[in-house]
Amino acid sequence: MGWRCVGLVLDLALKGRMFPGRVGAERSQSAGCSPWAGVPVINVGSGRRSRMNDPIPDVLAPAKLGPVTLRNRIVKAATYEGLSKKSLVTDELIEFHVRHAAGGVGMTTVAYCAVAPDGRTHRKQLLWTDEALPGMRELTDAVHAEGAAVAAQIGHARPVANPKGNGAPALAPGRRFHATSMSFTKAATRADLERVVQGHARAGRMAIEAGFDAVEIHLGHNYLASAFLSPKLNHRKDEYGGPLANRAWLSRDIARAVRDAVGDRIAITAKLNMDDGVPGGFWLDEAVQVARWLEADGSLDALELTAGSSLVNPMYLFKGDAPIHEFAAVMPQPIRLGVKLVGRRFLREYPYEDLYLLKDARQIHAAVTMPLILLGYVDGYGFLYFGGRSGDWIRVDSENISALLTQNVVRRHPKVVDAVAFGVPDPRSGDQVMAAIEIPEGVEFEDLGLPAFLAVEDDLGTKGAPRFVRVSHALPATGSGKLRKKEMQLEGWRTGDPVYRWAGRGAPEYALMTGAEKAALRAEFAAAGRQRFLP
Repeated sequence: MGWRCVGLVLDLALKGRMFPGRVGAERSQSAGCSPWAGVPVINVGSGRRSRMNDPIPDVLAPAKLGPVTLRNRIVKAATYEGLSKKSLVTDELIEFHVRHAAGGVGMTTVAYCAVAPDGRTHRKQLLWTDEALPGMRELTDAVHAEGAAVAAQIGHARPVANPKGNGAPALAPGRRFHATSMSFTKAATRADLERVVQGHARAGRMAIEAGFDAVEIHLGHNYLASAFLSPKLNHRKDEYGGPLANRAWLSRDIARAVRDAVGDRIAITAKLNMDDGVPGGFWLDEAVQVARWLEADGSLDALELTAGSSLVNPMYLFKGDAPIHEFAAVMPQPIRLGVKLVGRRFLREYPYEDLYLLKDARQIHAAVTMPLILLGYVDGYGFLYFGGRSGDWIRVDSENISALLTQNVVRRHPKVVDAVAFGVPDPRSGDQVMAAIEIPEGVEFEDLGLPAFLAVEDDLGTKGAPRFVRVSHALPATGSGKLRKKEMQLEGWRTGDPVYRWAGRGAPEYALMTGAEKAALRAEFAAAGRQRFLP
């Protein structure tokens, strides 16, 4: 279930009524949407607020972002590529961004270009040095040759930085334990913060020299500037701590320094958290005020809205399945063992919902006039959505059913070792819910009493119960132990494993599907003209 998005779309031109209620009254969860009709889409331009009755802007029309003209309003998100070596650009990194440019995005964003050696999350990450400039110029030239603009994300990762790899303690608002390195962070001094501010300014100047069209300042995810915004992480007693105005000084100083350094030669955007996703953290009511201050300062051409904390709650941004096995597999010991044992406390799971950042974004849209940037994706039919991830919703009888919720409910069964849930096509319309479950050797499906178990799970709902259940003592899995959900979804009920189908409106039960019953089901698809949807 990877991200389907090329990334981000600019200035929310909201079609439909604004959410009522006071700013900060609701967290970032939002309902699904239908294609185009009433879908919030985007507009980059003069910063004019789009009226509720305005026509939906053309996503593929050219747009202005500060001094830069984009060929369309689609921007490739700054997601860390992991393709740099020795903090330098590689051919693989160039090819990665050229592919997005050739695919038609208006602008692609080179992720995490650190403003100082101790601001890297990994020692291989890109770093603004004279040695890096030739490779950066080669990258920007290659992207421009495909007709796209290119931005560089600039920032300082502390306290998310890797102190062991960087050879320096992680910098933070105050001293705290750094779980990844098993060490303590260093409380930033005023001199440290001035160095960080000037590092951003220098990065902006070097971005111009390297041929970038824009820079994106990282003020989110509890990286250094975001950590100062957070009342949970920032307990300082000086001018950088306490009230929000003090906690926001570092973010504002950084943005002003970059503007002073680059003028109007390139565009400047910033990534800002709307909600850290942790109790006592930075969230929407404060984010609205910070957005107002950043706009009043005149430092930015657009503001990108995000959520979550790389430090304390990363899954708050991503939603859906928490990849515990994948994270553990790439960690050194003893951290790998720790992730396996207690990873679920850190990598919490949040049910995915379409537009899950939009409700909060609308609150900020109501408070500022500058263009806004929001995570989105385009589905296989060409419809534009926001904050989308494929595979987490199942369309049953015109309703969106959460695959993650069904999966988690089935996993609660004491005799189920593991489970996944996904949608399989219905012979008439939409989908049906299917679950694949792994049970111990010596346990049979009939021993589970699954209908009775599901009947008392109040949070599931009638349409969330699986209509098909694949049963195995060893479901297909990756080398790191994660179930191969996509593979099982493509197989559907055609698998060689036993598949049980819901068979009861009177006496609830699941019945084992025979070969004849599978053939009859295929015939139903043919009769309805939906053979192409057969699993």
